[in-house]
Amino acid sequence: MSDRPAIDAKKIWDDVQANAKKLAGCAGPHDFSIARSPEKKLTGRWACSRCGGEVDPIAKLWYERGLADARKAPT
Repeated sequence: MSDRPAIDAKKIWDDVQANAKKLAGCAGPHDFSIARSPEKKLTGRWACSRCGGEVDPIAKLWYERGLADARKAPT
């Protein structure tokens, strides 16, 4: 027998769905300025200060890159 706790797949799925709902319902644009794990630069989570939804650092990088590119686009 292992000393590792059992994985509750339903809880994980429910957490993922709740996070997606927060992100989708955000008035935006997202402001991923809250570091949930500042000591984990590459594996930590970033939370939106507006909706509380969380993303990983790569999603944060691409989201912010998209915003910067959109600001430069001619209208």
